[in-house]
Amino acid sequence: MIAFGTVVYNNAIPYFTEFIESIKKQSYKDFTLLIINDDVLIDDLQNKLNDLNVDNYIIISNADGKSPVELRVKLLEEAKKNNFDLLIIGDCDDKFALNRVEKIVSSYEKNLNLTFFYNDLLQFNKQRVMEDLPYTTTCINNILESNYLGLSNTAINLKTISIQFIESLIECNSFVFDWYLFSRILLNGGQGIFVPDTYTLYRIYENNYAGLNNVTEEQIYKEYDVKKKHFTLLSQYDDVFKILLKRYQVLNLEQYKQYSNNTGFWWSNIKLL
Repeated sequence: MIAFGTVVYNNAIPYFTEFIESIKKQSYKDFTLLIINDDVLIDDLQNKLNDLNVDNYIIISNADGKSPVELRVKLLEEAKKNNFDLLIIGDCDDKFALNRVEKIVSSYEKNLNLTFFYNDLLQFNKQRVMEDLPYTTTCINNILESNYLGLSNTAINLKTISIQFIESLIECNSFVFDWYLFSRILLNGGQGIFVPDTYTLYRIYENNYAGLNNVTEEQIYKEYDVKKKHFTLLSQYDDVFKILLKRYQVLNLEQYKQYSNNTGFWWSNIKLL
């Protein structure tokens, strides 16, 4: 069984119709829309789905003031508890190529041993957010100091992770849950593969914490703070994060190092290893 999962919140409602239209028009139809409702009135959400003629969906509305991280952990938990095999993830303010579900399902069926799948991320003008995503992601070194695996261009093979693993993710106190999630999966032995010929249209606006990889003083300081928290969280799982944390704690931000061939991955302005 396949789910397309998202978290719905009031600030994204202006974009929700576009999101739903791209879901309804998917070339592959045999999936359930799994919605974790943050703060939208349930009657309003239900009426919106009815007006858009959406069927085959599940709404989980007991958000109870959960944080963004808790809502996304809940999405994974509900997908696992409802016995879905594959969870395709998409932000409710984004849109998707009409073959995204089809392409991901096809790759999943050919690679049942893999834990996750990821596709291109484009701006709405069709320019790539990140160039040259690697064909495979097999170890933590792939996303050690930067990230290309977001919660709108990935899918997770739920058969390869346990409910206990999902529940353990609640410890994350970082804004960049996507980076933490896939780091934990890789540290747990999971691997992933790129799905070509499809894409997510990624909406760049004030609600995107990462946005584009711009080299500005503000972005450098934001990246520095993100990485210290990220490395602190993961230092209990691998000593390489302890090394990175020590180096970042004494880093002079005026002398940060950039990738020589900057890929535009998220959090890629500073490199110490």
